[in-house]
Amino acid sequence: SKGITQLKRTTQPTGTTQSKGTTQSTGTTQSSGTTQSKGTTQSTRNTQSTGNTQSTANIQTKGTIHKIEAANDTDICVAYKNLASSLALSGHVSEAKTNYEEALAVAMETGNKTEQINIYCMLGDLHREQLHDPQVSHKYFTEMLALIRDLGRKDWERQAYNRLGLACDDMKYYGDALEWHQKYLKMSQDGGDKKAQITAHIPVANTYRLLGKTNEATSHFNTALQMAQQIGDQHRQMDVYFWMGDMHREQ
Repeated sequence: SKGITQLKRTTQPTGTTQSKGTTQSTGTTQSSGTTQSKGTTQSTRNTQSTGNTQSTANIQTKGTIHKIEAANDTDICVAYKNLASSLALSGHVSEAKTNYEEALAVAMETGNKTEQINIYCMLGDLHREQLHDPQVSHKYFTEMLALIRDLGRKDWERQAYNRLGLACDDMKYYGDALEWHQKYLKMSQDGGDKKAQITAHIPVANTYRLLGKTNEATSHFNTALQMAQQIGDQHRQMDVYFWMGDMHREQ
């Protein structure tokens, strides 16, 4: 997506509700009036009635219009989310943030907790990795974990632990980070998945490294390396070698 992105959703009271979403990438965006802006993302959602919902999203990119017929607001939520993900990949981080927030608003309005979890995760990753704001990412990951526990989704819980640990590492709260990473490792061990265990040992080792506890870090790195060698996972072996090399270089 290049330039300006606009996604607009309106609902009209005609017995059957209709919603329209339009995304434009044309360099300049004009939004319902005389206001024009460049390099700006605008998302407008107007809801005037409830009942059966018929949604239409038009996404225009370089003169091509793609129409999506939607049965309900869940599809509008997904449209915002997918647009945000595309914008994030193309480096339009501010626009991605705006569209993720719109997706979250729709998910909350409709009570779709599964989508809320997914969007909290994406917003958290965006703030930590691209906006470099671990405090905000920690907030989103905390909301994510609360909903996961509310839904009883143990299979998702360990991912929330991992992300909370990474956010705490970025904030230099290494004690808290270690607790989250150890919970992530424990759940991975309970599940018996060797690859998940290797992946979980690495952040535990890294946090021990950041705490200056080289012996503990080396122990977890060695365990991860041995497990990766046992299952012939060369990619994870390379990851462990990379982090062990960093640790020894710092010494």
